[in-house]
Amino acid sequence: MVGKVLGIKDLEQFSSRRTSVYLDPECDKFFELPLFIAASSNDITTKCQCFQFSPGKEPALRSYTEIQQLLQQGKKRDVKNILRENSWPINSPIRAQLWPMLCGQHQTKQQMLDGFYWEMVHQVFGTTELSEKPIMLPAFVDATHCLPYHLTSTGRAVADRIVNVLGYDCPDITYSPVMYPITSILLHFMSEEEAYICLAGLVGSKEKVFINQTKLQHEVTWKTVMQIAKKHTKSATSYFQRICPGLKLERIFMDWCWWILAGLPFQHL
Repeated sequence: MVGKVLGIKDLEQFSSRRTSVYLDPECDKFFELPLFIAASSNDITTKCQCFQFSPGKEPALRSYTEIQQLLQQGKKRDVKNILRENSWPINSPIRAQLWPMLCGQHQTKQQMLDGFYWEMVHQVFGTTELSEKPIMLPAFVDATHCLPYHLTSTGRAVADRIVNVLGYDCPDITYSPVMYPITSILLHFMSEEEAYICLAGLVGSKEKVFINQTKLQHEVTWKTVMQIAKKHTKSATSYFQRICPGLKLERIFMDWCWWILAGLPFQHL
């Protein structure tokens, strides 16, 4: 049916997408299809349909080089604004460059640049070959939220291996339910080793906490989100209480991170 509407040639343009060997090659066709339809309609939208603009006001997407230069100049606020305002398409190659650069700012282990990850893989598993059998995940992973985000079985095995090596190298991590989903997302745009280095940079940051690593941090975060919501979005918190009369507001906000990581459509996430 889709082929009849768009034509086979139109669909062929969706075949050259991200080169990740961990990713289901069909998922980009699904993600990009609504964008193609929107482009042929009268809707004025950005390339990824995350936001809507008035006619003639769609901003030009910024390049990796522009952002890199700003970061080198120490203009972090400008970089933050660009990241918030730019809606790069889901298949844009910019994330493969941009995410490692941003995470690399916080890297504390320089030896990772010299094959550190693969040495760790060999230490943990005795080989760098990917096992065909499932491996036990570290205790800090939330087994009910190991979200694969369209990874292949190989991609999921790679994500399993990454979080295991991270747990071995960072024994202080005792509770981090978002670690696995973030790993899966990184593998959409980069290699196994690059994904690990990005995670290690975020986990090892001394400047601020990017990923909660203990139950206490996790609890402090959701309680903070709840207090901010009470203060700034009173109508929304009142709505939660109306539709969930049997639940305390605290119980609702305990799962706030899954509103984003599990609730949003992947292309928006």
